[in-house]
Amino acid sequence: MASSSSASMPDKHAPTQSPQGGDKTIGASAPAASSQVVYPTRADIMRLVANMDPDELTIIGHWPPNDNPLSPDSAEDMTVVYCSTVIGQECNTPCTLYNGPGNVCLAAPNTNCLLATVNVSFCATSTCTGSVPASCNILNQFCPTHAMPGGYCDTPDTQSIGVPAS
Repeated sequence: MASSSSASMPDKHAPTQSPQGGDKTIGASAPAASSQVVYPTRADIMRLVANMDPDELTIIGHWPPNDNPLSPDSAEDMTVVYCSTVIGQECNTPCTLYNGPGNVCLAAPNTNCLLATVNVSFCATSTCTGSVPASCNILNQFCPTHAMPGGYCDTPDTQSIGVPAS
């Protein structure tokens, strides 16, 4: 689990290469739904994370999730994957994964695309506050017209993500 602290963020449209020489596109290659948001399952997120370069992923909360239904960190947890780079129409690393309880405002500077297991809000402010659509948007309202491959949503200039209470 790497923690990202680079001095400058990459240009969100700059081509990048993985250590293996391929692009660092994350998520499935199938086109996203055009009329509604399809929330990924925990298994979908686990597959996505398994295919990411660990040096390009910062984890907040606990991962992998505990699938024991009697555990306090199971069914109530919400997962958000948010990334800083978009190449063409693809969401790319580096990314941050949050897995934990709701009712939290995530600091997400330089976020340009995201994927979530719940209907989150995302804002151009650092405080998860603002009017819709002037400074904030809601995933299920904004993303059907801003969908990206792999179920991601194009969220340019996002600075914070509001995860709802469970």
